Amino acid sequence: MQLGGRRRGDKEPKPPRRMCDACMKFLNHEAETQEIPCERCGTIITWTKEHQLHVKLGAWVKPTLCADCRHSVATHKRASSEAEAAAPQAALEPNAAHVPSGTEESV
Repeated sequence: MQLGGRRRGDKEPKPPRRMCDACMKFLNHEAETQEIPCERCGTIITWTKEHQLHVKLGAWVKPTLCADCRHSVATHKRASSEAEAAAPQAALEPNAAHVPSGTEESV
């Protein structure tokens, strides 16, 4: 779904050319732009009516982190996965030379 965008000089975003009555009602009468705090640093996140509609439709999730904190978390996760991928495979595989006691084969 495409929501309206802004052009230079526009004060309000323009609605898309087609929108169902329920979505139009949500944007025009039910939703209000909200300011919510980042769960990590407290920075204010502006949650627009249009973004709320995406959440209501199931396409997005409600934001909980500001852009800087999202970037920081993503960078940390990426670094962790790269470190795991670089770990020697031998440490992850079972020791083939080890034979549990009582299971030795007779020669």
